[in-house]
Amino acid sequence: SGEGQLYPLDPTSGKALPGYPSISVGENYGSAFSPDRQTLALATPGYLLLIDLPAWKVHRFDQELGDYTRMVFSPDGRRLALAYGSGGSQVAIFDLSQDAVIAQTSLKIQVSHLNFTSDGGAVMVYGSVIQNPFTANETTAGPPQVFLLDANDLSQHWSAGLEGVRDGIYPKDGASGKTVDLSQPDSAVYFYPGLAFAPRGDVLYVVH
Repeated sequence: SGEGQLYPLDPTSGKALPGYPSISVGENYGSAFSPDRQTLALATPGYLLLIDLPAWKVHRFDQELGDYTRMVFSPDGRRLALAYGSGGSQVAIFDLSQDAVIAQTSLKIQVSHLNFTSDGGAVMVYGSVIQNPFTANETTAGPPQVFLLDANDLSQHWSAGLEGVRDGIYPKDGASGKTVDLSQPDSAVYFYPGLAFAPRGDVLYVVH
């Protein structure tokens, strides 16, 4: 059918464990494990799945999500932060106790990384501004942006541009950003810096 299937494997043999029916996860999806590793969240266009791993039970919620949704659990496992939509520009907070989205906002960036602060009170998001999206001359405009958003209502605490960091698709030297055609060989250069949130601190590291 072209849809991905999720099922547990025996790590010693690589074979599927008996007694666990496969779970369809669509064609494109994002995923995240809860801090206690007992829940796997999967987001596909149209719905969100919360999978109780020990019981192998699925809870499905209809949500208008996009391809390759980025997502992360809060430190206490009670909430999910998601970045999705056209270009990953929508950010939402899904509360597992309420089974609902409790906050949502739109940003003028394509979000590629996000994480809760260690106290769960805020969400940091990182992304780039895309010009001419979904066209043959799609490129990146300006430096990547970082936002710190309140985890309750997604209001902004602050934002910053990371001057000097290049992340995305850029015209090669001598080419115009308005006329570069990515379908032509050797017309653009791709930069993808290494990014990681500190596991025990509210720090985003960028190697570029």
